[in-house]
Amino acid sequence: MKEKNIDAVTTELSKILPLFQQKLIKPFEQIARSKISPMQFYVMLSLKEKGDLSMTQLSNKLLISKQQMTPIIDKLIELGFVERKHDEIDRRIVKITLSSSGKLFLEKQKMEMFDMLKTKIQSLNDDDLSTLYKAFIEIRMVINKLL
Repeated sequence: MKEKNIDAVTTELSKILPLFQQKLIKPFEQIARSKISPMQFYVMLSLKEKGDLSMTQLSNKLLISKQQMTPIIDKLIELGFVERKHDEIDRRIVKITLSSSGKLFLEKQKMEMFDMLKTKIQSLNDDDLSTLYKAFIEIRMVINKLL
């Protein structure tokens, strides 16, 4: 029975992820893309979430090589969104940190995303809004239990 449930959940998840990509994530990426690339945006989100990270840590988190990461970081530095800082304990280690300008940029993007989502959601009736709200709460709670 458990295997059947796992297959059913996997099937539904494989259907919903493309919908999220198409209807929610892609429009937001297009808004942000006018300013920075999606990978640059994900680097900034990672730094906001995890704090200062080395190039190796960033590369591992985003599953790209350090060689690919260097031009991304260089461009973000040029834009003033991130900074390189030497580790206070081991000066050989260089950490990438989100600048105040980068934090402000992410906050602005968050507000734009919120407004875009709000506009999309306004087309739903009260029953659909309630159903969606309850579903998202439950999905978030269950996904947080995943490894």
